[in-house]
Amino acid sequence: MKNLFFCLCLVLLFTACNKNEEPKVQIETTEGTLVIQLYKETPLHRDNFLKLVKEGYYDNQLLFDLVSGQSVKTGDPNSINATHNRLLGRGGVDYVLESEIDYPKYFHKRGVLTACLKNSQASPRASHGSQFMIVLGHKFTSAELDTIEMDAYNKQLDVLWQRLVILNRGRIDELSLYDEDKEKLSAVQDSLVAIAEKEMEKEDVFFFTKEQRAAYTSIGGVPVMDEMNTVFGEVIDGFNVLDKIEQQKVDRNFRPIKDIRILSTKVLD
Repeated sequence: MKNLFFCLCLVLLFTACNKNEEPKVQIETTEGTLVIQLYKETPLHRDNFLKLVKEGYYDNQLLFDLVSGQSVKTGDPNSINATHNRLLGRGGVDYVLESEIDYPKYFHKRGVLTACLKNSQASPRASHGSQFMIVLGHKFTSAELDTIEMDAYNKQLDVLWQRLVILNRGRIDELSLYDEDKEKLSAVQDSLVAIAEKEMEKEDVFFFTKEQRAAYTSIGGVPVMDEMNTVFGEVIDGFNVLDKIEQQKVDRNFRPIKDIRILSTKVLD
């Protein structure tokens, strides 16, 4: 109830006073300046982020959990004065945001801001109120994307086939008892596969959109995160800064050995 009330307050507040539905935010870091554009399709995340920026919440926080080819994280206020041996990632505001996943329009290409998951049993895809990641990712070939699509198809097909096996368990068990029935058993199994493949024609089969393929093969990303986390903005200036951040060496906890700090944040007019 507390989270719902907070979210409603955010919507009312920013609907009334924020004329720009896709505002830009400047993030000044020790490695350079990033300019972020937020999405109007994710108003809860947009307005919450603007609120925190205006409060100076992210100022002096560290970027941590840096995994080359994947992402870098921030949003833990415990990082401001953290010693080098301190584990980060447990701090933040005391509320969560309901997911606003708008897929496939927004996906995990390089440079997007995506909310960290809060791991709530009640809402598995709920977002952490302050922690977010900037996606780094890596480039994929068209063949690699084809393989991901085929793997997803085969997993979906296997689920349908397993259901058919359960429905025909008695017949299958009966044919399994005798060697002379092995050909019949094989024929039954083949027929179930054929039925499952026919059923797949009615299913919503996963595939990458033209936009996803263009992005994942040119600038890269992390497709495994799609439909899991809420993407609520993207870097529109400062990709060279992302390159510098990604090149930093990290310790065994994936914290950059040289502190990478957010110096200041501000909403741009």
